[in-house]
This record gives sequence, structure tokens and C-alpha cells, in this order.
Amino acid sequence: MLRIENPVFDAWGATRSAWRVRTDPSFLPVIPLVGAADKEVDCPDWPRGKLDSSRLESIKCMVERRFAKLLCFEATRATSKFVACLGALGKARIGQAATEGIEEALRAAKL
Repeated sequence: MLRIENPVFDAWGATRSAWRVRTDPSFLPVIPLVGAADKEVDCPDWPRGKLDSSRLESIKCMVERRFAKLLCFEATRATSKFVACLGALGKARIGQAATEGIEEALRAAKL
């Protein structure tokens, strides 16, 4: 999607308004959907209450490990002196804060 004023759409002329994105009319799709592809698809109901605590712990561990790897990678780059200065405890805290945020969002959504 691009803004409707983008020169890419200059040749679209009067058809421009017919192709506007429904959720934000200030945008146009680069490849418009036509025919059956243009129909709105309902999202299925999210399976609430299906995330048990053991699965949540597994997800938290995966996220924390991923954050640790990302922060180690970032610390090796010369541009990131801040991350390099955090030390192991600071990096672990960032991963923990991320997983706590995820957990809070899941609980708020009653998942």
C-alpha cells in the first residue's frame, strides 16, 4: 500500500477512488484485489482460554533465548556501545521485560 498521492497512481485517473483501501482511504493498494479476491474475509474467533501455563512458560523461555541471542549479536556491532555495556544481567532483564509484556497482553486478552 502507498499513499493515494504517490505518483505510482497518476495513471489510474478516476478509478483511484474505487480502489481505496477500506480501512484507510488515504492509501491505495499497489496490486488491487479484484473479483473473488476483493471480498472481505471474516477472521475466526480466537481460541480463548487455550493457553495453559506450561505452554506460556515454554513461549517465555523461547522469547528470552531469542532476545539473548539478538542482544549478543547487537553487542558485537561497533554501532551499539549501549548494548555492549549492558552486561549479562541487563540483557537478561530486557528479555524478561519483553516476556512479561507478552504475558500481560495474553492475560488481558483472556487467552
